Amino acid sequence: MASRFSVDRGGSTTFGAGYQSLTGGKNQKSTGEMLSERGGHNDDQTSSAEKVLQAKAFNEIVEALIGAGYFRARVVTLSDFDKVK
Repeated sequence: MASRFSVDRGGSTTFGAGYQSLTGGKNQKSTGEMLSERGGHNDDQTSSAEKVLQAKAFNEIVEALIGAGYFRARVVTLSDFDKVK
């Protein structure tokens, strides 16, 4: 049986007959390229009501952590994630 690919002396791989490109020969774009075409990575689809609920829940979590002695949650210079990490 013939090999579908071979390695030349330079170390590069060449694909022979029988190899089919997964992209059908078309150039595929990365996820980042597709997102930038649609308006960027910062498309926020969260409603304002949901943001209010999330902020309230976060504040309750921080208060519970502080009440339990986890004073890192009180440090103002930390990001919200780092406060509850």
